[in-house]
Amino acid sequence: MASLTPGGLCNLMFPDTFVKTLNVTMTYERKSKTTDGMGGFTESWTSMGSFNARISSIKASEGLREAMHGEKKWADVTHKVFCEPFDLRETDRLVYGTTWTFEIIAITKPSEISHHLEVMCRELT
Repeated sequence: MASLTPGGLCNLMFPDTFVKTLNVTMTYERKSKTTDGMGGFTESWTSMGSFNARISSIKASEGLREAMHGEKKWADVTHKVFCEPFDLRETDRLVYGTTWTFEIIAITKPSEISHHLEVMCRELT
């Protein structure tokens, strides 16, 4: 049975409704390397842009259940971020406001329909 609540199945079936559930603006950062002039390099995070999203916290038991189905790294998942598809990479990180930074654990496209992304994250700060 389809849910009529925000984030429920109906929102995934109707793109316009899904977009309305994206209630926060996040930025994504990509690691860049700069030569240090002495044969080495320094790494830093560069802001690549912003996007609309919805952040959902994950219960510890959900993370453990995912880990039992294969990938142990999923046990570290603390949040799931929903957003429209764009060039997001697992090596990027997400930032919300001035206090929340997330490491990306995995990016999925449910049903492979390119309707939206579900980004499994681990909170860093």
